[in-house]
Amino acid sequence: MPEAIHKMMAFQASQGPSDCQLAGIVITGDGTHSSNLSITNEVEDYLLKHRIPVISTHLDTYGSAVKINRIEVKINTRTPWKVNLAEEMIRQYVDLDRLLAVPVER
Repeated sequence: MPEAIHKMMAFQASQGPSDCQLAGIVITGDGTHSSNLSITNEVEDYLLKHRIPVISTHLDTYGSAVKINRIEVKINTRTPWKVNLAEEMIRQYVDLDRLLAVPVER
């Protein structure tokens, strides 16, 4: 894992001082599961600085991708924290002025 993260860190550094676009890391396995992941302080600092979640699974890469693809996210009035997060993400990542300026044909 550290080698892959070092490559991602180098790529991001070459792109300039922008926010990290990595949403998370899924460490896949080969049918076995190990919680003995070793990462360097540099990698740990990077993950913490950019608030990148890391999870591991015994599933292989394809099995993990299938499971992730089947996740259904629900936002409703019983989960106000999700509503707040969705609103914040829209404010941060969606250009509402540009979107609202698009003419609607009827």
